[in-house]
Amino acid sequence: MCVVSVSPDGTKMVAVGDTNQVFVYNISRQGQYELIQTLNTVKDAGFSCAWDHSSTKFAVGCQDGFVCLWDVRRSKRLTQLTSQQTNGRGAVRSVKFSQSSSLDLLAFTEHTSFVNVIDARTFETRDILRIGTPTAELNLTGLTFSSDSRSIFVGTEQTILEYDDEGYRLVPSESNVFRHLHRLFLYYQKFYFNYLLRWPEYNVIATSLDGRPIGYVMGKSEGTDSNWHGHVTVLTVAPSYRRLGVARQLMRRLEEVSEAGQMWFVDLFVRISNVAAVRMYQGMGYSIYRRVLQYYSGPEEDGLDMRKALSKDRLKQSIIPLKHPVHASDLDY
Repeated sequence: MCVVSVSPDGTKMVAVGDTNQVFVYNISRQGQYELIQTLNTVKDAGFSCAWDHSSTKFAVGCQDGFVCLWDVRRSKRLTQLTSQQTNGRGAVRSVKFSQSSSLDLLAFTEHTSFVNVIDARTFETRDILRIGTPTAELNLTGLTFSSDSRSIFVGTEQTILEYDDEGYRLVPSESNVFRHLHRLFLYYQKFYFNYLLRWPEYNVIATSLDGRPIGYVMGKSEGTDSNWHGHVTVLTVAPSYRRLGVARQLMRRLEEVSEAGQMWFVDLFVRISNVAAVRMYQGMGYSIYRRVLQYYSGPEEDGLDMRKALSKDRLKQSIIPLKHPVHASDLDY
């Protein structure tokens, strides 16, 4: 088995395999490879290797539970890290650096149950994510960072889990997960399943570290041309987890999906009497675009259409407030 990793700048490559040797190559502009260094891990074979975003440091994850790190400009090892487990369960299956310069992180999976996240500036601070429970070990198949390095995706034999940078697990919404959210349901299940089928990427559940659902956001994409936007249909968080930033994390995920879809803005509707919610959304960067008369029924109440411009709308034209209210019957979306 041989595993290789090319540096982000495309000038170097590291290769590992069934020995404890690590091979470092220069890559010429013509695509030719020149061996420049042969290094050694602690004692066992390398399973994975990765470069940091600056193309100067690289890491090798090994079968014996060590992660060895080097600066390509030096032959001496920078440091070595160890996994949490022994007896084969701590074998390092996957190692990755974050690729955003705003966050310098290194993460690696052990054979079962544990993901280690390390501060790649000093390699001294470490957070441990336990996948599964102490009585139910899960084999881990790999991991990767999101493009902005704010999330880590961890693969198991059955699914892919996402963890954000504040310790919440963000789970792409599936029907079996929704069955555990009956206390947070605001609509009939048929309504939720329709959203899951049509806009699965817009539906995200936040869970506590022990796997219990604590909130979710549901949304969709709609509109055309400069009115192409993401819409927040439902945002709810269990009472005991409010004021902890869960809602903000869920909203940020929906906004990221909308950004990826090249949309102009994200919008949502809120009751005019819900002052706390209006203030919360304003704190997230949303502003009142228009007042919608009798938007809510039973009893009838006006709604506020709140919007947040995305990077596509550089002039912020989508959030210029309307001077007069509109009727619900006048809405296209």
